[in-house]
Amino acid sequence: MMNQIGETVWENQVEIVFCPFCGERLLEGEPPEGYGRFRHMDCREWKTERLEGP
Repeated sequence: MMNQIGETVWENQVEIVFCPFCGERLLEGEPPEGYGRFRHMDCREWKTERLEGP
């Protein structure tokens, strides 16, 4: 349930290696092991749920 206009409904975080607009590589060298994970925060309820991907 939303209480105010502008509240966060959900938020996503994604680790990327290349710029999605120009394709330029953002990291120097090889990415660390496990790089490329994602996180989804669902804030629609009183309790925030956090889902993390591989």
